[in-house]
Amino acid sequence: MPKGTKQLFAVLLLLSLYILFIGAKDVWNKVLIKMDGVTTTGIVVESRNDDANDSCLSIIQFTDENGQIHTFKTNAGYKLGRTIEVRYKRNDPSIAHITDFIGTWFWTAVIMAIGLILLFTSICGLLAAHFLYR
Repeated sequence: MPKGTKQLFAVLLLLSLYILFIGAKDVWNKVLIKMDGVTTTGIVVESRNDDANDSCLSIIQFTDENGQIHTFKTNAGYKLGRTIEVRYKRNDPSIAHITDFIGTWFWTAVIMAIGLILLFTSICGLLAAHFLYR
């Protein structure tokens, strides 16, 4: 095995743990919002599609229980002016998400899947480096 391979897999392991931490934090925030969140209706006030990078961005605006207006970004592409169900954290309306599957769990699931794949790859690489190339 080439020199530095163990170090490369160790870095990959740390990266995977960091990605899994980000995903777990996102899951935790969404669970908290689910348990103690407020559901309201939001409206898409801005929508951008970047065909060159195959990406979308929508900015959603909603009003909280106190009448304050808040906005947040989502990576799902929605039509300008569309009304969307939004759920936000009661004591921190800056933490909000769309209640459909894409807005709630899709990107979290993608992040967690990438983290798990990197974790599995790094562990297999470290084990192979340890047992096969002593």
